[in-house]
Amino acid sequence: MPYGEDWKLRRRTFVQHFPPSDAQIHQPKETHFIRTRFLPQLVKSPDQFMDHVRQLVIQSLMVGP
Repeated sequence: MPYGEDWKLRRRTFVQHFPPSDAQIHQPKETHFIRTRFLPQLVKSPDQFMDHVRQLVIQSLMVGP
């Protein structure tokens, strides 16, 4: 998407819903999930890589403060 009014509107909306300070809240939980669930599952069944990534994305979206 080229930089312009549409981009600015989307960026503003994104920052309103996902402020930069939230990363500090969520990072420990995401790191724990990656270490305890994602990586072990990936080692166990690397052929299901996309399934593991989907689960990681869903978990990242569901993490709350």
